[in-house]
Amino acid sequence: MMKFSKSLVKSKFWVLFVILFLIVSFALSLWDFFTLRKLWYFFDIGSDTINLFFPQLIHNANVEKNGLWHWWSFYIGMGQVFPTYLILELSNLIFNHYVFFWTNAWIYSFHILYFGEVLLSAIVMYFYFRQIGLRPEVSLLGAVLWQFSGYMVVGMAWYIFPYFLFAGSLILLGTEQLIKDKNPIWFIYGVYLLSINLYFLITYAIFFVIYLATRFDYEKVNFKQVKNFLVKAVVYGLLALLANLVNIIPRWSQIINSPRVSGDVSMFSQLWHHPEPFSGSLRVSTSILRFFGNDLAGTALQWQGWFNYLEAPLFYVGLISLLLVPVFFALADKRKKWLYGGFLGFWLLVAFIPQLRHAINLYAGNYFRGTIDFFVSFTLLWIAMQGLDLLIKKSKLSLGMLILSLALLIGMMLFAINLGGIKLNKPLVIITVGFLIAESYFLYLLTTDYKQFAFIAIILIASIEAGYMTHFSMKNRWSADKAQFIRNWGGYKDNTIAALAIIHKKDSNPFFRIEKDYSSGKAIHASINDNLVQDYYSTVSYNSFNQLNYIRFLEAIGSVRKGAEAQTRWAHGVRSMPLMMTYAGVKYFLTKNSNSPLRSVGFDSIGVVGDVMILRNKYALPLAFTKKQILREDDFFKLNNFKRQQSLLSTTVLNSDDYKRLTRFKELDTNTLATEKKFNFQLYRKLVNNLTVDKINLVSFAQDKIVLKIKTSEPKILILTIPFDKSWKIYDNGRQLKTMRVDIGMLGTVISPGEHTVQIKFRTPFYFGSLIISIIALILIILTIFFAKKFKLTTTKNK
Repeated sequence: MMKFSKSLVKSKFWVLFVILFLIVSFALSLWDFFTLRKLWYFFDIGSDTINLFFPQLIHNANVEKNGLWHWWSFYIGMGQVFPTYLILELSNLIFNHYVFFWTNAWIYSFHILYFGEVLLSAIVMYFYFRQIGLRPEVSLLGAVLWQFSGYMVVGMAWYIFPYFLFAGSLILLGTEQLIKDKNPIWFIYGVYLLSINLYFLITYAIFFVIYLATRFDYEKVNFKQVKNFLVKAVVYGLLALLANLVNIIPRWSQIINSPRVSGDVSMFSQLWHHPEPFSGSLRVSTSILRFFGNDLAGTALQWQGWFNYLEAPLFYVGLISLLLVPVFFALADKRKKWLYGGFLGFWLLVAFIPQLRHAINLYAGNYFRGTIDFFVSFTLLWIAMQGLDLLIKKSKLSLGMLILSLALLIGMMLFAINLGGIKLNKPLVIITVGFLIAESYFLYLLTTDYKQFAFIAIILIASIEAGYMTHFSMKNRWSADKAQFIRNWGGYKDNTIAALAIIHKKDSNPFFRIEKDYSSGKAIHASINDNLVQDYYSTVSYNSFNQLNYIRFLEAIGSVRKGAEAQTRWAHGVRSMPLMMTYAGVKYFLTKNSNSPLRSVGFDSIGVVGDVMILRNKYALPLAFTKKQILREDDFFKLNNFKRQQSLLSTTVLNSDDYKRLTRFKELDTNTLATEKKFNFQLYRKLVNNLTVDKINLVSFAQDKIVLKIKTSEPKILILTIPFDKSWKIYDNGRQLKTMRVDIGMLGTVISPGEHTVQIKFRTPFYFGSLIISIIALILIILTIFFAKKFKLTTTKNK
């Protein structure tokens, strides 16, 4: 059987294959992206690319113009933690502009992310399969199937998923090398990359524990070997975690201090008490079909399956994998059949039983993406490639079993289409069946004298299938044309830019907020992150983990519905609330409606640019102002929405503890608040004048440091329309003041009569301490690898 591999190498099979692979994969599926005719931005269901990731990319560059180190950003919502991340991974270095301060880096960043991480994942998987003893040609096929897996192909249009697949692949390779006492660098690097998100680190750890139990049990290793491996894994894993501590602490702090974790929209209780029914026919149907490809239930906007194109299961790792799993169980020894069968069976149960899936996902969300997609796909591919290796080794295969497997697979696919009531895509079904039949035929030929020809044919067909399936998943996507995107940035370079130029020419104030009633981005989902690209401060934010107190404030005024998890991510701020725009310092409003109702509530037109009218808010408050009345939160929430908004312009809303502490301030009589019908411009102006009676000058403004000059004749509560965070520190003439959460979610403090120079500073907690620890850990990793290698060389020479 060794002649099989050697003859392929002698015939320069690898050179021919690489050439063919490049032609098939890029020409058939991704050629337009590879040649940069199209950019990796999608305006369809993958609109996160243009609504979230592209704005984040430009935002990062804007913030970092003021320096590499940063802690907070006023661009995100009304302000949010934005720490400096130092992730030692190529695409992130470029994505975050930490190394290449390149004007047009945004054009290529996501291509590097895809063509870098995806190709690297395939290379890592090739070496993983080699580590577990598979033939080079089998390992190469496994790498190709991994590269074009459903999880990779669909997930790449959301960017972050190839990252986790790459990290998981590195840990797989590193684990095998640790077991064999080889270089631990890949294990360390994999854990390092994955640890940026502790949720994924924990869920992947669950998977690897089950994987290792299966692997060790089969090989019948002794307790000492297992103990040695576990000690090394714990030590190297801990070093990797410590090396990434500088990124873990601020990232985890950001996640913890979000409504999805610390708020009242956590999925844990809902999924624990009300898991999705096991018998959900559409979900079951979709789960089955996603083993056969990405698109049998539709592509992108034509999706007919469960949830959506990304959130639905993504289990496809080549049709040949489905054919090879039965081959493995036919040819493997009895012990391996039972152990690997149990491993596969467990993950299939996880795939189809919601309660198990929720448990593996730690009840964090009704997900397949990121976790279950990886675990199921890898398990299927892992067993399939071992089945192929056994088939080449034994040259034995039951024709009857192969035909039965083929018939069952085709029947299962057609059953799933019917079960879910999915409209039949005849061409794709016919092509899928054609690939299954062709691959079955050549698998059988592996048992004949034509086995070398058959294996080359299998690799060619599997590569063509992978390229075609990727092409099918991408061809109907609404993606960005490079030339057009450079001109208009996906719609963001519109008349808004000229309108903003007029505003900044007229107004030299270093801080004010601007709102719009239209979206510049051209994706199917209206963008609310326009300000990140167009460089202005706003109150809206589309972010997976918006700041907890920012959302609390919006809930209190009715902008976000309490308990609505989606609205905590798509937060529309105060853009539709004139009184709250005054409170939040929204000084200008951009509209395409010449008859905007805002013109009757204190907003005057100051100019028109093309289709955009610029309105100025006559009542806008500055970033900081003072109040001298207080109100308990309990009493605040008894008011109707209009009176709540009015009270925020009249008094300081305090929690019970601060209310009891600040008894020297007068309590607001809520009966004096006007009804909506009786509220008028005279009262409006009086409220604003009362808040600005004290002279407050904004001396300097930066994202994480603000200096104010304040003069007041009596004790006041200083209000800053900045979402409260314990890491904000306020100093009055060098003396630190006690900060409070005021007005449900904003930052405040008490100031005494007199003149004050007030400094407001933010620093990510434990940042520099964690940076020192990370540097020490990196040094230890380098020393450990160096001395381990030196010791190994010395031992080899002595032998």
